[in-house]
Amino acid sequence: MLSFGLLCMIHQTHTMVTNLGIREIIVTDVVPELAEINSKIDQLATDTSDSCCSRIPISTNGFTITQPGSYYLTQSINGAININANDVTFDLNGYTITGDLISGGIIITNVSNVIVFNGRVIATALNQGVQLNSSTQSIIENLKIIGFGIGILNESFSQNNYIANNVIYNCSVGISVQGSNNVVIENNLCYGCSSGITTFSTLNVLIIANNLKTGSVGIQTDSTDSAPVILDNLILNFSSGLMI
Repeated sequence: MLSFGLLCMIHQTHTMVTNLGIREIIVTDVVPELAEINSKIDQLATDTSDSCCSRIPISTNGFTITQPGSYYLTQSINGAININANDVTFDLNGYTITGDLISGGIIITNVSNVIVFNGRVIATALNQGVQLNSSTQSIIENLKIIGFGIGILNESFSQNNYIANNVIYNCSVGISVQGSNNVVIENNLCYGCSSGITTFSTLNVLIIANNLKTGSVGIQTDSTDSAPVILDNLILNFSSGLMI
């Protein structure tokens, strides 16, 4: 187990990748659908009218999405949102989900092509803010996640996912990837989390350009991980910056 001091700038790359365009090469290799998915997010960001993509409003506590479509919140709600359908975009629209005691905040289970973005998820218990369970080709972006046991959990063969531009505060673990392959964790801020980012039993996880502040361990990988890439992360005020 290696431990680096309070301030770490991490540059670990595959030997086959050159410095020229390294981010584009690695991200494209890990999540090849990323450009198409980002284009879809850009479309939603520029046209938030109900006519765009036949957007479906949600104002109900503890809602379950069972059909493909573009959904958005019309107010802050309590209780978990379950996403059980493929091809879903869920725009929190700047509102807040206060998670329930058992399930947490947003649970995405056994689906693909899901995008969740643009709002806050607040804990009432030490469970998960956002949980990707056996789900693929999905994006979690531009969320503020506060007070959970794990802010974002990517587990159980959830592959080809992109977790980016989130602010995660005061969670036991900011972002955790477990038993999954081809996941990109980019440009997230984890503040006041005991562990910033952790991985276990993974393949080809890219941890790039994250800002981790104040806790016990900044980034922790495990001997069961294969070929992780840790690149250009800023780690401040942790007892151990990087543990491998």
